[in-house]
Amino acid sequence: MNPILPIQHFVPDVEARQWADGRLYLYGSYDISGRTSYCSWEYRVFSSADLVHWEDHGESFRSAPPNASLDWTDAPL
Repeated sequence: MNPILPIQHFVPDVEARQWADGRLYLYGSYDISGRTSYCSWEYRVFSSADLVHWEDHGESFRSAPPNASLDWTDAPL
């Protein structure tokens, strides 16, 4: 469970960046509750101005076919 995002969001591999607009943006793989395998084929972006209220900007990248069966990779897609 991520301690800062709403409980329904599972972003295990997050990268945080603060941009010129002052908001903190979180980028990371997005896991889905109830699955028994990694769901890292979808990457999402969240942002916040106050670290309390978060906006879900949706999917930013998808490692879909032909890479949809990959749980992770140590090489460029």
